[in-house]
Amino acid sequence: LKSHSIRADAEAALVLLPTQMGRHNLECSRPGRDDIILNSKKIRKGGSFMATVSETYSYRCEQGYIITAVLAEDQWDDDTGGNPELVSGGVDQRHVEIKVTSQWSRGFHFKFIVYGKRQ
Repeated sequence: LKSHSIRADAEAALVLLPTQMGRHNLECSRPGRDDIILNSKKIRKGGSFMATVSETYSYRCEQGYIITAVLAEDQWDDDTGGNPELVSGGVDQRHVEIKVTSQWSRGFHFKFIVYGKRQ
């Protein structure tokens, strides 16, 4: 298993999970028992020869909700997927932005899940 570093953020603890079979996942907190899924989306992007590609996933909560956990799950398990990074928002906020950047000459396929609850 390959390990990634743990990085503290002012908003919440971010953990790049140890890759399981080569996955590059990002977990911002963990969903609680009473949390609900506010949004779920998959983004797949093809590679570009001799370059990286990137895309930013954005989500804003409806009025009256707050984010409690965010997961960015790499759908490829062969260590060729992209690298997710929290750009803004997240836990205890009403919005989140996560940028995924591919590896050199590769694409990526990620599933994003945002959990939350009523304020």
